[in-house]
Amino acid sequence: QSNMQFTVSCGFNATEESAKADDYPLIRVFTVGQGTSSTTPLSQLKTIEQAWAVASNTSVGGKQWAEFSAVCWFFGRDVFDSLSGTVPIGLVSNNWGGTPI
Repeated sequence: QSNMQFTVSCGFNATEESAKADDYPLIRVFTVGQGTSSTTPLSQLKTIEQAWAVASNTSVGGKQWAEFSAVCWFFGRDVFDSLSGTVPIGLVSNNWGGTPI
């Protein structure tokens, strides 16, 4: 889904939003690589684009269309904020733009 692959760094206010990620050290982010594909459950991923990392300007901002999903980040950040910013959460971005459903 292309809308899920849209990264924070592609947004209109990318610099500002990426910088805000430094304020969320209790959020961890992970991005599955596009070389992982299977019709059955896997015990190991074939590719990883971004290993588990603390949310930061670089881990959330990243490369355009290659790293962290803006939809996933904004949703996760809102969930974290709604929990009073006290519950650590991990966000997994696993998407492939242009693939059929």
